[in-house]
Amino acid sequence: MKGAGRPRGSVNPTRERSRSHSPTPAPLRPAAPATKAAGLQPVSKGARNDMEQVFDRLHSMDRSVVLDTISGKGLAQLLSEVGVAPSSLESMVLLWKLGATQRGCISRPEWLTSVYANGMESLTQLRLKLADWVKEVRERSGSFLLMYNYLYDYIRGEEDRRMSLQTATAGWDVFFGKGERYTAWRTWAATNVSGDVSRDLWRQLGIFFTMTGPTTELPSDGVSWPSAIADYVDKDAAAVGPTKRV
Repeated sequence: MKGAGRPRGSVNPTRERSRSHSPTPAPLRPAAPATKAAGLQPVSKGARNDMEQVFDRLHSMDRSVVLDTISGKGLAQLLSEVGVAPSSLESMVLLWKLGATQRGCISRPEWLTSVYANGMESLTQLRLKLADWVKEVRERSGSFLLMYNYLYDYIRGEEDRRMSLQTATAGWDVFFGKGERYTAWRTWAATNVSGDVSRDLWRQLGIFFTMTGPTTELPSDGVSWPSAIADYVDKDAAAVGPTKRV
């Protein structure tokens, strides 16, 4: 049979001959590696391993914890190693930047996402980053409110739909400390605010506590203020005259 002796899979000799008369192509140069996007700061493989080992070490401090998280003793140790006190503004900034969403813990995905996104190769770099973050939060009200609003879920707790007034007050004590407007409202709210603190009330109080000017004034810029805030302002306004809307 024609072609029976040809090995299976052999090339067509006609094509082979025409290739033999074609000039040998010049060898191709290897393609240059793609340029990395501007602004990215890749973390070396070794550095990634270092930060993963930090997570493993902190996680192992609570062997009873089933979830892959830093919590309890591990979280306390992390705060100690980066030099911040528990229940401080600095600790809240750290939890925000690490993307923590469940009260009292940091998951491995949250930890690694923050490490890679911020180019952190060690706890020393985390401390330096934290100092910059805290400075920004203290100086820029927009950054402060981003952090404050983000942490509603963390402070509330995963099992609760709304935040209790007691839990909210503990959070406000950290965020607003001894601010004159906050301390006056805190005393009033203890006996005049009933029920839980919704996300909207939490958000609006963040704006209210960072406002300047007398407490007898609320901006009339289309914002619908929660009744708890309006009642408090009306209480102050009643002592000095009609409430002024600016």
